[in-house]
Amino acid sequence: MTILRNPFDKMAIRKRLMVGFGILIFLLAITGTYTLYNLRMLNVNQTIFSQSSTDITASSVLATLAAQTELKIQNWMTAVVNQRGVVYAYMEANDPQRQEDLLAEYKQSKDDAVAEASDVANQVTDDDGVKVLNKVQGIQTLLDKLAEAVFTAHRTEGTTGAATRKAMAEYSIKVDDFQKNLTDLEKLVNDQFTTQDTKRQDGLTQMDNSIIDSVGIIQKAIRSNFGLIAFCIGVAVAITILIYRSIVRPLNRATDLAHRIRRYDLVHTDG
Repeated sequence: MTILRNPFDKMAIRKRLMVGFGILIFLLAITGTYTLYNLRMLNVNQTIFSQSSTDITASSVLATLAAQTELKIQNWMTAVVNQRGVVYAYMEANDPQRQEDLLAEYKQSKDDAVAEASDVANQVTDDDGVKVLNKVQGIQTLLDKLAEAVFTAHRTEGTTGAATRKAMAEYSIKVDDFQKNLTDLEKLVNDQFTTQDTKRQDGLTQMDNSIIDSVGIIQKAIRSNFGLIAFCIGVAVAITILIYRSIVRPLNRATDLAHRIRRYDLVHTDG
């Protein structure tokens, strides 16, 4: 036979609860901090993605412009080569009607060359390109004058005249000079295209990397957060058990004790 003991004797309920809730709050804080860190990393990757997208757009536009300019330069070259062909054909033509037709054809080739030159001039903006372009345009103007000199000398002295041969020689030299300088301009434009295309490829690579990194961060965050949440649930369950063992069960025993006191039954036999 023993006397019933106070069920709350030597029970550090507050301490136990503080420790339990402290651990739970600490874990929740870790989970929140880790989540914020992942969100920050995702924001960084989003910034990289946006910047890469902007760079790709700009580089693509510039690369397309460079490709179009290169095509127009080639058309310009073709028009001047056609002019040279017409001049050579004129030198060999003896029929006046044929010569008139060739002069009309030369005028058309000249107009085509001027139009292509104008298109190229509208698209070449860098200093080096503008310098070469101005030089090529100057040569083209001189070519037109030399071609007119060839036509005039041919009409006056014929194919074998000294003035005709001199004008034709000067014209041929300037055509070669024109082609050389226009090739230099084409190389500059092609280098610009290569540079912008490389930037575009680099932007695509950065964009791919940012997407891969973002996916990795999300997957890692999901795994880690699930683990932390599961652990928090476990701690919460442990705290619930602690609350039951430290509060609910002792309260039940205290209630039972109160009932016994009320019945004057202070003697209890432990089981």
